[in-house]
Amino acid sequence: SGRGRMWLQDGAQLEAPVEIAEALASATKVCVRDEVTARRLGNRFSVEVDPVFALSTIKDAEFWEEELHKWLPDGYAAGEFLAAHVSASYLKGDLRQWCEQVVAVARRFAMPILLVPVCEFLDDRHTLEVARKILIALGISEHKVQLPPLESRDVIATAAMLGLSGGVITSSLHACITATSFGVPFAAYVGKGKGNGKHRQTLLAAGVEYGMSMDILDISKTFAHAADQDREASRAEAIARALRGFDKLTQRLITRERSSPELSSATLEAMLRHDTAPTRDLRSETKRTILRWAMKSDLLAGLLIARRRARIRRGTA
Repeated sequence: SGRGRMWLQDGAQLEAPVEIAEALASATKVCVRDEVTARRLGNRFSVEVDPVFALSTIKDAEFWEEELHKWLPDGYAAGEFLAAHVSASYLKGDLRQWCEQVVAVARRFAMPILLVPVCEFLDDRHTLEVARKILIALGISEHKVQLPPLESRDVIATAAMLGLSGGVITSSLHACITATSFGVPFAAYVGKGKGNGKHRQTLLAAGVEYGMSMDILDISKTFAHAADQDREASRAEAIARALRGFDKLTQRLITRERSSPELSSATLEAMLRHDTAPTRDLRSETKRTILRWAMKSDLLAGLLIARRRARIRRGTA
């Protein structure tokens, strides 16, 4: 497999493996989920809203409430608690500052805190266990800052805890999408300089213009601003856009229109080989190699977790 150039509508070129271009040309439908990505690809593909914005519509209200009550701690009620989450990869030694922002929101809106692990593979539970100790040290009563049981590690359970909360603080894109789908206020900490990143751009594509905090010290202000928005209107618009895009996809698949040949096995094999090809960056290559072997080794997986936890400890020392 060699590398070729894909010509874009604006005359620009993208250097890309020829089999990737071949795969795109053979696809039944190709779309992207935000305008920035579309521009980077020369506006060759349409922008369609992430279908997860319609998550709240896949089950009725009674189902979601029953699911929530399986996991809620004693003394917590639907719509009256703050669901808080952060993954270690978004922190730069500032977990305490994040906790201070969570405390500010919890006190202003008089809500207990439920620390909801969203990305278990990023060891969220451990990060949030450390956060709980900090929140207690900051004056939150132990019974007002809880984690759900380990058995709640399920997409539907997580969605219920986020969507039926009184508000969400998170670093997860799909936690933001879930909050939008259920119409609850949210503040997403996405890191400095991420105005063109996936969080903000995916939300803008759905018509949501609030909820983004580029600075960790702005989280409480961002949440308060979101609480003042017409979230029901934003919810309805986001769901409508998501369903329109999903309908286009399903119709295209149902009609099975194909104007190009199917991919050959040689092309598919070449695409798979990209996962083993060296990158041009030594740091990235080393990281990717470790992650690949961690999937096969409990020892290496344990070392990666220990490294992440050590970083959290350094940030809270």
